[in-house]
Amino acid sequence: MLRLALLTFALAASLTAMIVVMAAPAGAGPTPCADDGLEDDDTPAAATTIGLPFNNTSLIVCEFDDDWFAFALNEGQQIRVDATFVHSPDDDVDMFLYGPDGAQVALAIGGADNEVILHTAQDGGTYTLRVSLFVSDGPRQPPRSTEYELTIVKLAGEPTPAPPSGTPEATPTPSPTLPAGSIVVEKLIRILGTDNAALWPPGPGWEMRLFAGSGCQGDPVMTDVTGEDGRVTFAVPPGEYSMAEVMRDGWERTSETSCQDGFAPPGERLTRTFVNRRIPNGDVNGDGLTNAIDSVLLLQISAGLLPRDALAEVDRGDVNDDGEINALDAALVLQFEAGLIDRLPTGAS
Repeated sequence: MLRLALLTFALAASLTAMIVVMAAPAGAGPTPCADDGLEDDDTPAAATTIGLPFNNTSLIVCEFDDDWFAFALNEGQQIRVDATFVHSPDDDVDMFLYGPDGAQVALAIGGADNEVILHTAQDGGTYTLRVSLFVSDGPRQPPRSTEYELTIVKLAGEPTPAPPSGTPEATPTPSPTLPAGSIVVEKLIRILGTDNAALWPPGPGWEMRLFAGSGCQGDPVMTDVTGEDGRVTFAVPPGEYSMAEVMRDGWERTSETSCQDGFAPPGERLTRTFVNRRIPNGDVNGDGLTNAIDSVLLLQISAGLLPRDALAEVDRGDVNDDGEINALDAALVLQFEAGLIDRLPTGAS
């Protein structure tokens, strides 16, 4: 009996030790994310208060663990916020800016390296910035994290502070911030028969996009549509920008590039021009078809029986792209409709 009791006690003790050992890892919790020294800054209430200008090159944001920053702005103050990082599917940093009332006033959620926010404060007070790591799936072990650099600078609009009550007024000191400039993006329509850009008409109704930085990367910071003069003007703080147009069906670009870079100097104007033309697909009457009707119209124009300006889409008739509308174009359109050729020389099919 004594021997049986000792064996029973030894077995119970061994089982207890095994339970303790097996339970220990669960009590240790998940592997923590390697974060930066500004933690704990995971909520607006715990935001790190910073002064402007601000720059920190060694920040880390973790999945489901946002970084918050708080700073004061006066009404009319313009700022630029840059989050610099190397983008990948697991390294996609986004930024969200909130006004004094807690409402979101700007964001940067592009899908490339770096994010930029340009904002003019509509109200004075404390603004908060949330830096977040975009995650398209659930949490991982170990948690994902991304290193980034954050820079916030004032650009313009800083008013001169009023002197304390009861003190003599001093001569105001001019603000060192730079005045805003402007970027003018214009659209011209290249017309048949002339290489003189001064004779090309403006293109109203085209959407233009403005991006912070070069290369037209990420989301545009501004968009607008060209007016009757074919132009749109963006009022911007000084800095590097890039511009792109939104193409339309039935048109092709004759400009050298789809994205144009430029530096907006303080208080001055930067102009960039995009030139398009109608794709010469033979559809001169604009009914969506290239057929014998278009061929007849081309012959009438070639013979002088129909004025060129009678057809708004007349430039589509130069299907051999030789700069003229004549019987050769009419013949090619007929051959195309009859199935004798698969494509027009300009590539229309």
